[in-house]
Amino acid sequence: MQDLLAKGIDENGNIRNEKTHKFKDSPLGRIPEEWEVVKLGEVGEIIYGERLSDSDYIEYGNTLVYGTTGIIAKTEKYLGVGETIILPRKGSINNKFYVEKEQKFFVIDTAFYLKFNSKEILNVKYIYNFIQQINLEFFNEATGVPSLNRGTLKKILIPLPPLSEQQRIAEILTQTDQTIEKEQQYKEKLKKIKQGLIQDLLTGKVRVNNLLNEGGGYVSQA
Repeated sequence: MQDLLAKGIDENGNIRNEKTHKFKDSPLGRIPEEWEVVKLGEVGEIIYGERLSDSDYIEYGNTLVYGTTGIIAKTEKYLGVGETIILPRKGSINNKFYVEKEQKFFVIDTAFYLKFNSKEILNVKYIYNFIQQINLEFFNEATGVPSLNRGTLKKILIPLPPLSEQQRIAEILTQTDQTIEKEQQYKEKLKKIKQGLIQDLLTGKVRVNNLLNEGGGYVSQA
């Protein structure tokens, strides 16, 4: 992720380096010559979330309600239809969330969401992946409950490759995320199998000797 977001990927699918491609100095360090550096506030408007009354929460609503911890409920009201990025305002200020295309969303007043100026020059998933690696706790401006200022978020610098390269980077990172998710699901499945096996062994439902014999192991009769 760090290599892709700092050096990019060329037309042959290779990570760029300064031996084969031209780089230039920027406020974010050395970046490919074709890239720009923009402020987050320049590519989109950071908008405050709004309040919902208790009666607005509907179990089977088709709008996802986001707070600083992610999806917290459903409703019929909505502030927009994806894609967007949810950014924290108070509380868990290092959480960021991506809203998929066509998804209706509502953001409560503990968070912000981004309304992008133009999707003709940027890929929202690319912007999200870059923001994901930023530790927003560094920008905490409160001594009590952690909080972020919209003005501070607007100044966050984003490296901006040409749109086609943004799309390639986003696709690679999305595929990687999907692989990680599958592996995590498989890990959870194995943990449940292990827990079930331990329970069977402790209750005597499955005997250790039988397992060892099936595996070809030596069983002492002493």
